[in-house]
Amino acid sequence: MHKLLSFIICFCYSLFLSIFLSTSPDQGTKGISLFYVETGFGHRGMWSKDDKGADFGVDLGVEQSLHLRRLKNKLGTRQLPTAEIELRGTPAILISEEGRGISGVSKMLTITRLHNAISSAAAMRRITSLAIDYAHRRSAFSRHLIEHPLHVHTLSCMEVETRGALLLTLEVARLLGAAEGRNWGQQEDAQQEIKMVIRDEHLLRLLTPIAKLYTAKQAVRVVSEGLECFGGEGYMEETGIPCLLRDTQVLPIWEGTTNVLALDMVRVLHKSRAAVLTHFLDHIEVRYCSCRVIFQSSNPINFSYLLPLFFQEGLSHHLPSTLKTPANQVIQASRLVVDFARWSMQEEKSVGTGKCIEDNDKGILQVLESSARNLAYSFARCYVGYLLIDHASWTGAQATDVFAAQRWSNQQLCLVSAQGCHSVDHAMDKELVNESLRKMQPPH
Repeated sequence: MHKLLSFIICFCYSLFLSIFLSTSPDQGTKGISLFYVETGFGHRGMWSKDDKGADFGVDLGVEQSLHLRRLKNKLGTRQLPTAEIELRGTPAILISEEGRGISGVSKMLTITRLHNAISSAAAMRRITSLAIDYAHRRSAFSRHLIEHPLHVHTLSCMEVETRGALLLTLEVARLLGAAEGRNWGQQEDAQQEIKMVIRDEHLLRLLTPIAKLYTAKQAVRVVSEGLECFGGEGYMEETGIPCLLRDTQVLPIWEGTTNVLALDMVRVLHKSRAAVLTHFLDHIEVRYCSCRVIFQSSNPINFSYLLPLFFQEGLSHHLPSTLKTPANQVIQASRLVVDFARWSMQEEKSVGTGKCIEDNDKGILQVLESSARNLAYSFARCYVGYLLIDHASWTGAQATDVFAAQRWSNQQLCLVSAQGCHSVDHAMDKELVNESLRKMQPPH
């Protein structure tokens, strides 16, 4: 195999590389295959010389077919060396079906995206804990920072974001554990068990990219805010806080950028034929509502319109009065999110004009693609709201748990609307973007 690999992380500790190579470039992602390459980094490499006799790189691996060109000079995560490696006739073994490389590595991506979300939640907890501790020690205007209401409010918002990120991450971990460790035959109703399995698989597939992209964005925002809580000391390298900010900045990039993962979420909606939306609301209904008779009906139901009724039935039985308002706020937002997703998919199928993500036969038009990021954020905010309310409704919950659920629910949960905030016509979007470029170009 002959290929230049630009971003290989921890290359010196790896015994093998998994490499994607386009065997059919004209087929896009469907033409990518997965290969196995043994690095043989245990062998001692030999430095190469350029035409003038200067050191150019190091040959590694079996018969020096792996050539280390250079180490990347990164913004952060320097404890994980990233290298640029050139394959020079390196032996490689095809380990996926030809053209099925993405599918062959999908299970690994689920794990690594969960790891990314864990890192995001951990970074948020670290900076929040440091900022709270510092607020009890630092004095300003004759009072400790913790005595200033505005600073306390800032720390409180950081704490709520951190709790939400942790709950969303743990929920994905729970779904992953259920998918990997399920024991069949534990339920008397086999059909009901199959439905639960399908529901959990859909939720895992939907929430994995959403959790990764949203917690990563949360982490960058919270860590940046946390650095500011230290004032000038937070900007000093000797405190270690700038390093935390630099390391956190990579989290929205690792394992797929925000836009890539948002489009992955759109593919989940499409491939499930919007069934994942039903499972999304069904899962929430099971958490809060004891009246499940209607869900046993064989007739298709638009859950988004029935959800408030279910919650009104269940709120008085399952939730304390302090959580009724936040629950209703989250319900209304969830209705809007689900309705927008269904409306956009239905509009795209009926209109039949616009550019699809993959091809024109898939029924995915620009309206869903352009709103994918805000749609993913909306799913995340609504689901985190449900998780915070669920956590606060436990018997041993504290008053702070209830307040966190209330604080989260008071923000704008739904960022999309079916009233046309995302138009199919993107001509003005392009005009707005390209206008600055034209101004920067020198006159002819």
